[in-house]
Amino acid sequence: MSAVPQFPPPHVIPDDEPAQSTNRERNEEAQPPQETLALPAPQTEAEKEAAKKLEVGAEALKLDHLGPLVINSDGTLSRIHNWPDMTPQERERTIKVLGKRNKLRTESLLAQGIQPGTVGN
Repeated sequence: MSAVPQFPPPHVIPDDEPAQSTNRERNEEAQPPQETLALPAPQTEAEKEAAKKLEVGAEALKLDHLGPLVINSDGTLSRIHNWPDMTPQERERTIKVLGKRNKLRTESLLAQGIQPGTVGN
């Protein structure tokens, strides 16, 4: 039969355990109290709506739960299908790239005399 070890081993437990705890209590009392950090105030509806808009040049794109509009090279509009599954970092990067690409495509389509979003409607 094997002996079951006792944890913590008896030689590790100090004899002056109560003295150490009172020293800890004195050290804690000597430290100044920590400031309790509060959560930010809830956003108002106007602030939520403002946070969903992205300024691209003179235009403002409104972002909703479906994600931003994509201007396709043929002038049609579409959405990013996996938008709800993206992380905040992926969404931020996608918006940045998409804003530049949409601007270039809009300029190209307007030069051809095509108004984006009117094709296929």
